[in-house]
Amino acid sequence: MAKFELSNGQEVELTKDGILIKGNDIKIEGMISIKKDDKYMSVVEQDGNKIKQFSVNIDDEPIKTTVNLDTESIQKLIKKAIQNAQHMKDVIENVSKQQHVRIEFDHINDVPEIFIDGKKVTDGLVSLNIDWKTNTESISEKSFEIKLVNKDGYETTIGENSLF
Repeated sequence: MAKFELSNGQEVELTKDGILIKGNDIKIEGMISIKKDDKYMSVVEQDGNKIKQFSVNIDDEPIKTTVNLDTESIQKLIKKAIQNAQHMKDVIENVSKQQHVRIEFDHINDVPEIFIDGKKVTDGLVSLNIDWKTNTESISEKSFEIKLVNKDGYETTIGENSLF
């Protein structure tokens, strides 16, 4: 025989013959599951955010297992993991949508706005050269070059060239 105390203070006795719940006023709250087979008996009680499990060998051998699980903590961890996964998904989507170099202008005579890695270039634009042709007829070289002058008067060149 083994005894299991429910959260409301009642006691359940597990024996070879069955299950005995003691008391004149029996109140079972929450979810309680009691299972018995030829060798083992177990009681699982869910009370709010906690799950309590007790198993015993019904031959009264000294094999007992008890598990107390606080599901509220697990739910918080799962919620945090889902939030982190969503954040990482958003970051990856934003990075994949973001172009390395973006050039914007409304009219051919306007000074283009240039963005590199999503940040607007604020240094003075000296020149912008782009040579790009499709590879329809034959593979062709592609290149771009941006020359900038910062507020201290130093020139910087940013560019890329496809080599064949």
